[in-house]
Amino acid sequence: MLTNNRTLYGIHSDGERHFLIFYNTFIALTSLIGDTVILIGTVRYRAIKLHDIVVVITQNLAVCDLLLTVFRITPQTAALLADTWVVGVFMGHAQNAVNYLAGSGTISLTCALTSVKLLIVKYPLKTGTWSDKTGYKLCAALWGVLIASWLPWLVVNMFYVRETLYFTYRTYLCSYNYFSPLTPPWFTVYASVGFLLGTILPFFVVMMTSLLLLVVACRAASRQRQRVRWQGFGTVVLTAVVFCVSLLPWNVVYAAFLTGMIPSLTVLRSTIFLTNLNVNANFFIYLITVKSFKEFLKNVVRSFASRGRRKKTRKVGPIHLVKNSQGKKAHPLCVRPTICSQMVDKLTQEYDALIAQQSNQVAPTPEWHYKKRYLEKEKEKFEEYAHLLNTLLYPDSEESLMSPQSFGRATANRMSYKRAVQKNVTPVNV
Repeated sequence: MLTNNRTLYGIHSDGERHFLIFYNTFIALTSLIGDTVILIGTVRYRAIKLHDIVVVITQNLAVCDLLLTVFRITPQTAALLADTWVVGVFMGHAQNAVNYLAGSGTISLTCALTSVKLLIVKYPLKTGTWSDKTGYKLCAALWGVLIASWLPWLVVNMFYVRETLYFTYRTYLCSYNYFSPLTPPWFTVYASVGFLLGTILPFFVVMMTSLLLLVVACRAASRQRQRVRWQGFGTVVLTAVVFCVSLLPWNVVYAAFLTGMIPSLTVLRSTIFLTNLNVNANFFIYLITVKSFKEFLKNVVRSFASRGRRKKTRKVGPIHLVKNSQGKKAHPLCVRPTICSQMVDKLTQEYDALIAQQSNQVAPTPEWHYKKRYLEKEKEKFEEYAHLLNTLLYPDSEESLMSPQSFGRATANRMSYKRAVQKNVTPVNV
């Protein structure tokens, strides 16, 4: 693969190189984790409780961010580490293709996000019938237009300037030499028109719709004598602000480049790396502005933390220690069977109340799923304790009959009880 002058354009400062490596690595990791959580949370658990169309556009934005992370930021970070392009020629072609599709997709989807939110606030009755199917149709139409506009670029890249692909030390990315004599004359006009319609116009729409959204929201809140609900508005406005701050400088530099003005190396490299900031920003925006997404993440963290605590729980034999009436941990055989039965009844009542509460809701929340699993596990545990105690303490009663499959486990628990007694774990009256 061709390269330009490393001595003239490469990064020779260790401090600058280390900063850019850390910067790209942080963005790549937070994007991979954050956008994956967004997709799983919105598809399976309805973690973002906003309008259905807004959620669908959010999912498509997360897909664009993941594509940019894998095909652009990761190879760029590897190039910074090795000080050359190390992922092959095919990845260079793929980086250019994904950079156009996912980058243009981010611009178009952000434009659609602000416009749709403005229509929802301005015309709540007319947009009340919009569902997620409407959002999927809108996003499918946008992707269709993007792919159709990308086909001329694909033809030029693959059949005209394919051999001019080179690695540039200015941005540590691959690019084609569109100033080559092999480039067809019509492509310059097409690229200029595409830049105006695909970049300048969407930026103008995003800024105008964001300002109008704030005005309409404030007026609606003043008429109803209420405060503005910033959960939905803040999400859209912050997305638009970060989008403009991260991408607008590069588009200004690109416009100057099309007119024949060559920007300085520092300006060019700074604007290129600034565009990466938009890739991982959505996760933090939703974490700050969407309360349901914040609660979803808290429940996920608590779930993993509880699993870690369960793994560290002390055991005597094959079953866990439980707490007696004095708050001290004791063997389950030291607790009367009636206590376990009472716990089973209490957990059953809570479980039935939880199921009855869900029947009045449209869709189950993540908190409901976590509480349901917790009650099921606790109920199963105390049922096992009660059956075990009846078997060991009253071996001749009908309640102590057990299946052949559980006979081996009961035998092991008897040995566990003997070891517990030998370790001075005496029964406690409760």
